[in-house]
Amino acid sequence: MIDDIRIAVDIKNDVRNEVEIQCSQKNRKPKRLKFLGKRDRSIRVRSIRKGTQLVFEGSFAGYLQGHNIVGTMNLTPLVEAVVLKILRRMKIKPSPDEFAKIKTGDIKLERLDVVGYKRCSSMGGPSTVVNCLDAGLVGSKEIRFVAPNETLVYHMRSSYWSLMVYNKALQMKKFYPEAWKKFDPALRLFAQKYARIELRQHRKELLQHKITKVKDATEEKIKAMFSARLEQMIDDLNVTDIHFPVVGKKPDTNEMLARLYASGIDFISRYSTGTQSRIWTDIERRFGMKKGRMNPLPPPAFKTLSEFKDVQCQHGIPKKLQDLKGLFNFDR
Repeated sequence: MIDDIRIAVDIKNDVRNEVEIQCSQKNRKPKRLKFLGKRDRSIRVRSIRKGTQLVFEGSFAGYLQGHNIVGTMNLTPLVEAVVLKILRRMKIKPSPDEFAKIKTGDIKLERLDVVGYKRCSSMGGPSTVVNCLDAGLVGSKEIRFVAPNETLVYHMRSSYWSLMVYNKALQMKKFYPEAWKKFDPALRLFAQKYARIELRQHRKELLQHKITKVKDATEEKIKAMFSARLEQMIDDLNVTDIHFPVVGKKPDTNEMLARLYASGIDFISRYSTGTQSRIWTDIERRFGMKKGRMNPLPPPAFKTLSEFKDVQCQHGIPKKLQDLKGLFNFDR
């Protein structure tokens, strides 16, 4: 999906900002106006070049939808929808020429954040992925930052681009707890099952790919740029045989009792006779082990970081979520 964007729109404006009262009792005009959308997600707007341009910055999907868990990959109509909506709130009516430029994406693009998702519910979830990637990148020459269980930022401090892998569900619970509770359960489940990967591209990076305006950033080109940077991080992994600690559901009590019994430790006999019978019936059905027979159980299954590399990365709005109310899918 397309997340945070910064654009400079050619449009004549006479923005008379309300003053801010400073602690020194002096007044000043704020540099930006903030426009709140659904669930108070905001877009910041400021006037530049003597009232001939407006800079818009923020999560355009978040402003329209009230969240940025999933969203469209179609940049031009997303920009058009947000810009025209805010201009109406500012009581600015574009000229025919200005309107045509907004409609066609003839707008300077200064920053573009693109999001992809990798399913990792069978690998312990997004937090486990963050921690394992951090371990796998030990020795990398690229500057990175990690907040355990939460976020890993690769190629940090670059004025060109950076790549962030993080737990979106954890972020939403932490910073938007009330909004998180009100989200559709399907959205919450998606955020919990998928690791979120976000590529932040600044003006210098966009120029290298000959992207100067919104209309230049086609979905095909955006996906290709994202894939190249993700592959660069994956290729930089020094260790790929790191085991994810959790695969699928956690082992239940009967499996743990069976594994202990196979290793020579009998906790089953401590249960009542009836409970013992039920436990042994379940163990024999699942593992083929009978009481008094110490045959080995299959080893616990593990997946490694190298297997995560092969998980397909998705973009946009998954089909199973496309009919949810409030999602702006400009591809429909």
